[in-house]
Amino acid sequence: MTSTQWNDPRLSALTLALLEDSGWYQVDYSKAEPLPFGKNKTCPFVNSNCLSSSPLKAVSREFCATPLASGCNFDYTARGSCAISSNLPNFPSAAWAYWDYFGNQTVAHDNFADNCPIIEPYSDYYCNDPTTIPYGYIQSEYFGADSACFDNTLVLASITPTSQLPMGSCLKYQVFSHFNNALTKWF
Repeated sequence: MTSTQWNDPRLSALTLALLEDSGWYQVDYSKAEPLPFGKNKTCPFVNSNCLSSSPLKAVSREFCATPLASGCNFDYTARGSCAISSNLPNFPSAAWAYWDYFGNQTVAHDNFADNCPIIEPYSDYYCNDPTTIPYGYIQSEYFGADSACFDNTLVLASITPTSQLPMGSCLKYQVFSHFNNALTKWF
């Protein structure tokens, strides 16, 4: 488990080790779940700012730099928006000024992420959930176990999107191998 405000908390091997070391629990490490956020990133991912300046840009796929922009979350499982709250009257503290990336006391929704904005999934728009009802921006959206979110600019000609392009869409995909390389085809 990690400090997070996401709808997808994970029980990590680190948390299981902490519980075991307390002496109060016997743990089953086979129940540990992977932590995909920041996976295989190096120390700068943890020790550096998540947004660079001039112009403001996300330094990694896990973050976003355009407030309220629509897109895919970091692991491509859902569509969402770059979640922030602007111009808060009670900015958390002077220490947070270091993370005031937008210069207007904008605060990211996850209080544990050093004010780094992320694409926060819409609660009703997970690509692998076959009960999801699409918003109708593109005709070919698909929801199921073989679906993922793709950032794109596809929209029906008769629709004016309410968000900036590109945006995320759930599309069916297939993974196949060709000359020892994994390739993804979406349709």
